[in-house]
Amino acid sequence: DDTTKCVSCGLCLPHCPTFRVTGREDASPRGRVTAMRAVQDGLAGVDDEVRDAARGMGMSGMGILARVEVPLAVPLIAAGIRTATVQVVATASLAALVGSGGLGRYVVDGFALQDNTLIIAGAILTAALAVVAELVLAGVQRWVTPRGLREQSRAQIEVQEIPAATH
Repeated sequence: DDTTKCVSCGLCLPHCPTFRVTGREDASPRGRVTAMRAVQDGLAGVDDEVRDAARGMGMSGMGILARVEVPLAVPLIAAGIRTATVQVVATASLAALVGSGGLGRYVVDGFALQDNTLIIAGAILTAALAVVAELVLAGVQRWVTPRGLREQSRAQIEVQEIPAATH
C-alpha cells in the first residue's frame, strides 16, 4: 500500500530520517528535486575538454564518471544537498497544519491560543534547526570537496575585483 512508500527514500520505514523529522512519509519531493537538479547541473558543468582528456588517457565511461566527473561536481552536488535540506527543515514545520506535529506545532498552537511567545519560540526553533543543518552540511561540503578545488575556489575569490558602484 502507498502509505509505506517514502517520496524521499522510496522505502519509508519508521527509522527513515524524513519520517522521523516530520512524522510523514511524503515530506518534501521538492527537496529531492533540488538535490537531483544539483547533481545534474554539477555533472553537466564538467568541462568537455576534461572529459576528452580522461577519454584520451584510456578511461572507460564509468571511470570518467567516478574518477573525473563526480569529484569535479562534488561542490555543486553538496551545495544542492545543503539547499534541499534547509528546504525540507523549513517545510517540515508545515506538517503541524495537518496534525503531524514537529516544531510547527508550537506555531500552530501559538496561533490557536493567540500566544505570540509560543509562535516566536516555534519560529526561532525552526530557524535554528535550519541554520544548524546548514552549518553542519557546509562542514561536510568542505570535507568532501577535493583539496585542489577548495584551493582553486579560494584563489578565484581572492582575485575577483569588487565592481564599482554605479548610480
